[in-house]
Amino acid sequence: MKKSPHQLPAASVRSRAARWFSLIALWNWKSAILSVAFRVPVFAAVTVQQGLDAMTGAVLAEAMVCAVYAGCYAGVVQWIRNRRPVWLTALIIAVVLPALGQLLEYAVHTWRSTPHRILAVIISSILSALSSLFNWYAMRQGTLLVGDERSSLLADLRRLPLLLGRFLLLAPRWLLRQLGWDILPSN
Repeated sequence: MKKSPHQLPAASVRSRAARWFSLIALWNWKSAILSVAFRVPVFAAVTVQQGLDAMTGAVLAEAMVCAVYAGCYAGVVQWIRNRRPVWLTALIIAVVLPALGQLLEYAVHTWRSTPHRILAVIISSILSALSSLFNWYAMRQGTLLVGDERSSLLADLRRLPLLLGRFLLLAPRWLLRQLGWDILPSN
């Protein structure tokens, strides 16, 4: 039987499938769920006075954008979390990736004509910057990871309060060390 010139060899098909699978595996479902849980209420709150239809549309749009983008973004954070130089990793995680997400979010809500979208996106941007840094910190501690390095979502959720406390102490601990005082416990 003669092969069609349009048929790909089996190895090429497997290679393409492996590339697509690696892209899908980059999506971090844990972060997507948590991000939707924190951002959707923001859009619900700022649009509730516009009626149930406006609020429902804003919530559904945000849930879709957030689930896709936050999952992909967190996958990238997981992939680069231990890269050097740290300042460049921090810049990408705290500024570049959230800015791309906020542009996408604003575009979707502008297209939808979501009421009060500017206020919602401003609040969402602040949440993005803070959650980005916390996500990075948590992932460096082995939490909120997917793939081969993962633990259960329940185990991660149990660790989050302690990690959040430690994360909130990072800046005060650094400042005290700069002043020559080392009174706060380290991780």
